[in-house]
Amino acid sequence: MKEERKMWSKGVIGIPVTGEKQSICHYIVRHNKRSSKTRGLDGGRIMKLQIKINGECTAEYNEGTWATEPEDEATKLAIMICMKDYN
Repeated sequence: MKEERKMWSKGVIGIPVTGEKQSICHYIVRHNKRSSKTRGLDGGRIMKLQIKINGECTAEYNEGTWATEPEDEATKLAIMICMKDYN
């Protein structure tokens, strides 16, 4: 049986808030080469995802469940960007 290679990526996303102000979202994501209908975020390739704003964890996904669900708009937009890039 061939083992899936798990890849980690991290980065920073600037989300415009008002005028020239931005929310700086730090993310770390573990994604596989293949999608997983049961463990992947929306049935995709992201297995783990964490978003932090100002050092506070605003979202955390871990293989099928949300430990911390996103509530603010900046976090939700950062998740959508991560899903486009890695899912």
